Amino acid sequence: MPKQPSSSPKAAQAALFTERRKHQRHRVTLFVRLRRIDPHDLSEWQQEYRTAVCRNISDGGMLLEIDGHVPRGQMLEVYATDRGSNSTIFGIVETVRAVRSPDRYEVGVRFLRREEV
Repeated sequence: MPKQPSSSPKAAQAALFTERRKHQRHRVTLFVRLRRIDPHDLSEWQQEYRTAVCRNISDGGMLLEIDGHVPRGQMLEVYATDRGSNSTIFGIVETVRAVRSPDRYEVGVRFLRREEV
């Protein structure tokens, strides 16, 4: 007898969902310093570091919580520090999305370059 389709909308939605992530995400709380990289704009924002909190990280990128909007496609230099182990991740990233949360922005970035320092 053929299997009956599920009447649950969530089950139907789950059957259609395809995971697109290439790398597993790890929940973290890392303190991040970042600055904008743009050789054509020497504005104050590029010269000074801002702070953010990294909420998850993978081999491909990070999710940052930051005050203020960062446009998609913006290149940033980031330093993420794990105070528990005193290790620092340095990276050049590109923003791929920015979503307004109630009091901050959630900014998804992908690594263009990454190293442990």
